Amino acid sequence: MTASETEHFQQMSQSAWQQLHQAIIDLCPQHFPVADSQQLTILLIQQLSHNLQAQNLAEFWNHCQEYGEAVDRIANELSRLPPTLEFVDRLPANCFSPGAYVRWKPLPEDADETDTGTIVGSFYAPSEHGWNWKYLVLLDRSSYSRQFCIADTAWESDLEGWQQKQCH
Repeated sequence: MTASETEHFQQMSQSAWQQLHQAIIDLCPQHFPVADSQQLTILLIQQLSHNLQAQNLAEFWNHCQEYGEAVDRIANELSRLPPTLEFVDRLPANCFSPGAYVRWKPLPEDADETDTGTIVGSFYAPSEHGWNWKYLVLLDRSSYSRQFCIADTAWESDLEGWQQKQCH
């Protein structure tokens, strides 16, 4: 390990210890004085190290490597959120309400084959372009994708309002 890698590792270790210690204090503030919470933190770390199994650790590490970047991006987005009540008050209005009939905006090469359906729910979520509305759409029986699933999700920018087919 280089000197800078060693320093980074030490900073990360100290940060992890502090986070665990703070979690113990936050969970049980009346039960543990600071010295006892420090001792409990050390005991938990010791128990963890004694009970680790190589296979489980390898699987966990692979999972961290595979999903770490995505988790970091989500954590970064979540850290930028204001407190919940302020966040809810600042949400932009969504374009579609439950019950609205929509279709996916057709792609030029597939203009005739686009799914249609009814909005049954929505949520505000992080996307590649910041936070946006995403909808749960119950697909029409005549939609192409209905052969694979009965519902799908779509970003607001991928949908447009659509007139329901008239029965003849």
